[in-house]
Amino acid sequence: MIMTLVLFSCRTNEKVMGQEMANETLVSYSKGPCLGGRCPVYRLEVYVNGTYYLKKSKGAYSQRELEGKLSDDELKVLNQVLASIPSEVAPFKRIRDVPVTGLTYQGKKHRYHASRIEGPLHTINSRMEELVSTIHAR
Repeated sequence: MIMTLVLFSCRTNEKVMGQEMANETLVSYSKGPCLGGRCPVYRLEVYVNGTYYLKKSKGAYSQRELEGKLSDDELKVLNQVLASIPSEVAPFKRIRDVPVTGLTYQGKKHRYHASRIEGPLHTINSRMEELVSTIHAR
């Protein structure tokens, strides 16, 4: 009887660990509001298994929540793009009436104004915006 409980316990733990791994966040990407209130506000979470959750609270398609799964190719491209994220988080200073973009990857939180960045972070930001557009079109 004790062996049965131990075996069941181990299998349950394996299943829970597998679900936790599937729900581990790969990247989090968000757009904040601007002073004029016309900017879209949303948050995209992409998990390591390719599932995503997009919550849009302002702008076109406002109050909309979308869930789905990226194709294997989309996930592969996303991982390649994310590999070029700078290891150091740049200092951030908020500018009035310019929306703040947030990008969290491997525990590092980058905050920036998308219109004022360049280099690898600009490329990554463009790809993330394309991904949001693609998800909305589905």
